[in-house]
Amino acid sequence: MTAFGGYAEYIYWDSRRLIPVPDSLDPAKAIPLILNYIVAYQIMHHSANVKYGDKVLIIGASGGIGTALLQLGNLAGLKMYGIASKSKHCILTEYGATPIDYRTQDFVEVIRQEEPQRLDAVFDGMAGDYFGRSYSRLRRGGKLVGYGNPLSTAGMLKFLGQIIVFSLLPDGKSAQPYSTGLSRWDWRPFLEDWAALFKLLEEGKIDPVIAARFPILEASKANALLESGQVIMRYLCHPNNLTNHHTASFCCSCRLLYRFARLLQLIHRDVFPNKSMIEQEEKGYIGQRWMRKSE
Repeated sequence: MTAFGGYAEYIYWDSRRLIPVPDSLDPAKAIPLILNYIVAYQIMHHSANVKYGDKVLIIGASGGIGTALLQLGNLAGLKMYGIASKSKHCILTEYGATPIDYRTQDFVEVIRQEEPQRLDAVFDGMAGDYFGRSYSRLRRGGKLVGYGNPLSTAGMLKFLGQIIVFSLLPDGKSAQPYSTGLSRWDWRPFLEDWAALFKLLEEGKIDPVIAARFPILEASKANALLESGQVIMRYLCHPNNLTNHHTASFCCSCRLLYRFARLLQLIHRDVFPNKSMIEQEEKGYIGQRWMRKSE
């Protein structure tokens, strides 16, 4: 997985860091597994170690990782609650999750009423104010996993501070961060989990949601679609005349570049003066100036 070069026609990369994708798979369906599904799979089965019947909350449930969590959670037999805007509730109910509208409902109160015994796990992709509030709804032994990137230095310090404080509390709960950066030190677990995900895809047990497909030269149109706020999951930009393996590597770096560009913009809060964190996540904002170059 690369951090830069997602919109380049060619990229120089260490062949040992490429991800082998079975020839039998549709590259477009395999690409979301490289980032979105590996995050969902690892935080669910390694970080939280969920089991059949566990009650979980997914914060940001209609995004790329959120929909991956919905599919994998449904496959694992979890009882799921998901926070998303009302227009995205259809995807949550499709996978058996109870939707919570963050605009009109207090998720803490909903969970308090629906699950008086509290939750087994919370998956938080927002890394904001939801972190502390969702921790309060965990049962003793429950786990909170934060996998979202804080949008500023202050946000990162607050996030890490909450992790430390929660770890020191004698309440039997736990909170921990997750990052794919761990792959830099140990690549093997990632390869093993990707192989498991590829098998699930090949068997038809998971089916990544792709809103639309665009040639790379129409990347600006893809990002305009994201900014419309109507997209569930993610879009796919594909280069012409590349092999399946190159395509998978290319689009993963495209996704990471997109996240980096969005981070740069969100550091300057005046870019989004009136939008909530989840609205930004669902719309997938990316720098306008980056996109102007591709038009």
